[in-house]
Amino acid sequence: MTKGTRCTLICIAICALAASLMVAAPAQAAAKNSCLDCHSYMGRASLRVVAEWKDGIHAKKGILCTDCHGGNSTDPTMGAMRKAPDFKGAPKKQDIPALCAKCHADPKYMRQFNVSSMSQFAEYKQSVHGKRLLEQGDVKVAACTDCHGTHGIRAKNDVLSSVYKTNIPKTCAKCHADPRYMAPYGIPTNQYSDYMKSYHAQKLLKEGDLSAPVCSDCHGTHGATPPGVKEVPNVCGTCHARTQEYFEQGGHAAAFRKTGTPRCVNCHDNHAIIKPGDDMLVGSSARHCGSCHKEGSPALGEATDIHRLIQGLEKDYNQAAAALERAETANMDVQDQVAELENARTNLVSARALQHTVSTGKVQEAITPALATISSVNKAAAVALDASHRRNTILLMMGLVVIFTAAVLYWKWRLAYERWIVG
Repeated sequence: MTKGTRCTLICIAICALAASLMVAAPAQAAAKNSCLDCHSYMGRASLRVVAEWKDGIHAKKGILCTDCHGGNSTDPTMGAMRKAPDFKGAPKKQDIPALCAKCHADPKYMRQFNVSSMSQFAEYKQSVHGKRLLEQGDVKVAACTDCHGTHGIRAKNDVLSSVYKTNIPKTCAKCHADPRYMAPYGIPTNQYSDYMKSYHAQKLLKEGDLSAPVCSDCHGTHGATPPGVKEVPNVCGTCHARTQEYFEQGGHAAAFRKTGTPRCVNCHDNHAIIKPGDDMLVGSSARHCGSCHKEGSPALGEATDIHRLIQGLEKDYNQAAAALERAETANMDVQDQVAELENARTNLVSARALQHTVSTGKVQEAITPALATISSVNKAAAVALDASHRRNTILLMMGLVVIFTAAVLYWKWRLAYERWIVG
């Protein structure tokens, strides 16, 4: 080994040592957490707690064990607990909401973590869960840790978090789908199984549509409570605002204000939300108009008329779309008509929403301009297809002329060639 090589290796070693010291320096400067010194060697349960805490949002934000459990994180001996007057160990369930609120309800403290909402504790105290736990001492109901976890609490936008949107149904189901656990409350436990069959669950869990609702979207999160009979249209209306507006304009809303029915759930269910269809307007099956309105009644006649109008518009729309597709296949430019037909599609969607007014006239108002648009599109598609036919006819004739000319030229060339050979 040459002298130059030895010098190079020595320099590399010095740089590596310096780098390791620089990496180690922050660890030395970080806040001490002597709890880990013992709990990292105290069996599987403690190891699991340590691992969960290290993966959680609290560890990432510098929140130590002692911030929740009290004690002295700088004391490496058992005095960290025994000599610490504020050491509380495992808190009682009734104390957990206030313990979490010590930080999460403090605007000045939480703002450093870019957290704007500090109302969780106030909302919880007004919820069914909070009232039963804090006022009645019922420790079976949910507190913060039942939903968010204990040591392994993750950020709500972490896909592994128990409160990440796609995980919320399972989190609620831990209690609400357990018949034995819920028996003292007389609450049904089929909500989760119903939800998993619903259109909402299909949109969320199969299609990945994070705007689809879960339990907390309807019942609330920290202020969780059953929607209540009178609030159901408003709850559904937080997403389906236009539908709620139309509902308020119709006869169903007037009946609802007098008798409490019909509500959204009477036609669409609650947890087992079915995908709505036009056929609900006819027939007497469950949740169809005929299940409430007698055959021959004016109300059922109105529903039948609305069904006829919507189905007729959809049929006309599909025929126009097929005509444009044939024109596009024929290489005709009908992009303007395709865009125009989208307006008719919007009218069709509006007509389906307007059925909640249970007014044939209002549905007809949306359908009339759509039919005019479809008529215009059909005429344009027919013109385009006719032009395509004429173009193809001309091209065919030109092709035949070319073939005939080529045949004549070939025939003349053949005659000349034969005369040259014979001559």
